[in-house]
Amino acid sequence: MALNEKRTRLWHAFHSLDDSLTGSVPKSQLKVLTHNIASILGLQNDGSGLNEYMSTPTLTLNEYLYYMQVEVFDCIKENDTFGSNDRLDKIDKEDRNKIDIDKVDDVCWMICKRKYLNRENRIILDEDVLKLWKIFNFLAETDEEGKVLLPVVMDSQEVACLGEKYTQIIGRPWKTKEFDSVADEINTFYFQQMLNFLETWCSLGLSGLDVGLAIKELYEEIICDVIKKGFLTKKGQAFANWKDRWFVLLPTVLSYYVSSDLKECKGEIKLDSFSKVERLRVHTVMPISNKSLAKANRFVVKGVDRSIEISAPDIRTKNAWIRAIESAIAYCSQTGSYQKAAFKQRKQARDALRNELQKQEKKKHEEEENVKREREDLQRRLTEKESRLKEVNEMGEKKRLILEEKLKEGEDRRKREEEKLNEHQRQLEQEKLARAEAELRFEEEARLREAEQQRLRELEDLQKQLEERLEAESRAKRDEEIVRTLQSRLLEEEFQKREMLENIQVAIEESLASERQKRENLGKYIHQSVFLWS
Repeated sequence: MALNEKRTRLWHAFHSLDDSLTGSVPKSQLKVLTHNIASILGLQNDGSGLNEYMSTPTLTLNEYLYYMQVEVFDCIKENDTFGSNDRLDKIDKEDRNKIDIDKVDDVCWMICKRKYLNRENRIILDEDVLKLWKIFNFLAETDEEGKVLLPVVMDSQEVACLGEKYTQIIGRPWKTKEFDSVADEINTFYFQQMLNFLETWCSLGLSGLDVGLAIKELYEEIICDVIKKGFLTKKGQAFANWKDRWFVLLPTVLSYYVSSDLKECKGEIKLDSFSKVERLRVHTVMPISNKSLAKANRFVVKGVDRSIEISAPDIRTKNAWIRAIESAIAYCSQTGSYQKAAFKQRKQARDALRNELQKQEKKKHEEEENVKREREDLQRRLTEKESRLKEVNEMGEKKRLILEEKLKEGEDRRKREEEKLNEHQRQLEQEKLARAEAELRFEEEARLREAEQQRLRELEDLQKQLEERLEAESRAKRDEEIVRTLQSRLLEEEFQKREMLENIQVAIEESLASERQKRENLGKYIHQSVFLWS
């Protein structure tokens, strides 16, 4: 049972117990927390070991985390939590770990909820605050290795992403400029700050039930890993009739229910990396009897063991579902949470952008330093010229005039240098603009290349299908040639047999003719003999 996934929960509980904000908590309070966590995980640990752990009456967070890792989490066996339940025994390690996290959540929330639920002008209900707390822990900031950072905070960009989704659900516009002004001052949000932001910025004028429905959708999407859900029309398997169903898309399965309450599941389609989605279209020329069964915006989902035909209410919904299902199919070969992978991608993109901005700021600072040094050097030279001018004033009038002419030349040179400096600054600005335009073009070209690669893959699939069909036709032609050869050989044998039969028939006819001739001759002979005898 990895401690990293419990760090956020334990931090909340520890921070709630640290009323004096000294960074340490008395062992007596930690014993109660330890005993509750161990009991709910099925372990015999009353926390008495804390008395012998360290010599101080209090513990810091890192000291307590180390104790929990060694004395509690490392002691859990695979079946201690589940007993003899055969169904739960078959749950994989990831699911067991999730159940353990939920149990730790319950204990830690019991401790820290008094701090988070005690606030003025409450709009969000208590059970929805718990859901937001779990979402906050899920999206908490991590380091490059995925380890949760302490204190537990959310990046301002993640808060913006969450707030934008929330306002879209409740049907309100997202105020980007107003939030950016806040994000400039607050780079990371604690849970209380995020809760206050959603409650005061986004939920004013709404009822607790409306806010709860919006938070429920966020919870299902982020925590329950629901990629997309909504009503679609499904074609029946046995009968060609269409019925409205509530579809729920998870990373590896597409389920459909009678209604959105999810009480009666009518079936599911298991997805893997070999699954695919095919678009369909209604033929313009159809028999009258079949037009009633035709549906627009249709597509087919081909899963592991079966396929279903679905119709969307409009082309926009159809494309949105197809993109969602394709993203789920693309993720099937990976492990872990779909939303956690999306969070990591957003964090990587955010870190890359910030690194690039830091590089640009550093380069800009270096350029400004160079300009500053050039100005200081110019000022120094002007000062030297002024000192020389004072020396010239002490000299004779003639020399002063000569020096004034030289000073004028120096002034002209200074102006030219200032003009060059201004021109250099203007070129730097133009280079910055050109660099920004080049980056935009690069992003557009990358997007076009990706689309072209997708089209190329589709053409390769089509080519492969055509080659398979051509190979099938070639085999059919070879089989047909073999049949024709056999037929010609049989015909030739039949002709030979017929010719042989005809020769036999001719020989029989000749034999019969010869026999008749003999009989005729014999008859004549007998007739002549009888005639002579008589």
